[in-house]
Amino acid sequence: MSLKAALDAAKSGEYADKCDFSPVEDVYNNTASTAEELQAAEENIQTIITLYKASLATFDEPLEMPIGDGSDVAPWTREFTGTGEVGTWHTNTWSTEANGGADGTDMTTPFCEDWVANGSILSDQKIFQVLEGAAPGLYKFTANIRVYNEAGSETLTGATMYFGDNKLVLSDDTQMYMSGSKSVLWNANYFTIIAIV
Repeated sequence: MSLKAALDAAKSGEYADKCDFSPVEDVYNNTASTAEELQAAEENIQTIITLYKASLATFDEPLEMPIGDGSDVAPWTREFTGTGEVGTWHTNTWSTEANGGADGTDMTTPFCEDWVANGSILSDQKIFQVLEGAAPGLYKFTANIRVYNEAGSETLTGATMYFGDNKLVLSDDTQMYMSGSKSVLWNANYFTIIAIV
């Protein structure tokens, strides 16, 4: 889309009377603007709208922060903090144990998975991504997290969701149960953190 088309769409769209697009118009009307400046101005349209939305956020209606739907491990970084096995980090597209709610979770494919074989202990680690360019405001982060032991061990602990200094420990509000011969530790209502950025 060209800057003109993007600007016209913004000025006639949902946020036309709510956002100030004059900085973008200034770049568009400046005949000396470079191609890079025109591109940056087009990208600035979304920034202006995002800043407006962020100014309206409340704890009852926070902004949603997209952190990935689990279909790709690419946005995530692993940092090992323990001495156990380095697991296989991949996108699981084949597991069926949660289909139709069979194991009591919503962990249906695809999802990101770190896996080690029976008899191994997965290393302590952080799996994270850095979110850049977020406008100051209130955001809601929700994750479906499951610790799954196919050998049926009852020692599933340690899964925690963080956002900055905010954290939720899975075992604080979880279901721990056996499904067939497998142990499942799962947060029944999904983790949700509402945080100030």
